[in-house]
Amino acid sequence: MPQNRDCPSGAKSKTSSADAPREDRLHQVRAILFGDKADEIDSRLEEIERSVAAKNEALQAACTERLRELEVHFTAELNRVVGLVEQESQERLNDVAQTSREVLASAKAMEKRLDKLDGHRESGERELRQQLSDQSKSLAGEIQDSSRRLTRLIEGHVATFTEAKLDRDAFSKILVEAAERVSHREGEVQTA
Repeated sequence: MPQNRDCPSGAKSKTSSADAPREDRLHQVRAILFGDKADEIDSRLEEIERSVAAKNEALQAACTERLRELEVHFTAELNRVVGLVEQESQERLNDVAQTSREVLASAKAMEKRLDKLDGHRESGERELRQQLSDQSKSLAGEIQDSSRRLTRLIEGHVATFTEAKLDRDAFSKILVEAAERVSHREGEVQTA
């Protein structure tokens, strides 16, 4: 068994180990049992710990850098998508506004056409009323003239009958003939 370099004699080692803290005792026991190998293992462990810590720090730095790159990339993509959505939204609003203007223009044009048609209809109705009025006055005048002529004719026949003292049959035939003429004239007036 190798001896502890710090403790040349076993007695001294026992006394100092009783007074030393627990870590020192463990170190002394390891030194007695394993000698230089324990120190070598300790130094290797410390080197591994330093290497793991360095790799851990490098990994953390790489992860942080990658997260930062991802954040920059996603932020840029998000801004691009938001820009596209805003642009599309603005285009749709412009399309809706354009369509609204076109619908309003069409409605105004339709309203003008309807007003024009109403004007034509009203003027046509006025002209038709005037023509009907003129025709009815003309027909009324013709009917009055015909009525006067028939009345004179009937009065002439009545006077003739009275003078000639005709019988009732001849008088009824004359009246029937006059009624047929009047009804024939009224049929012509109605069809006109």
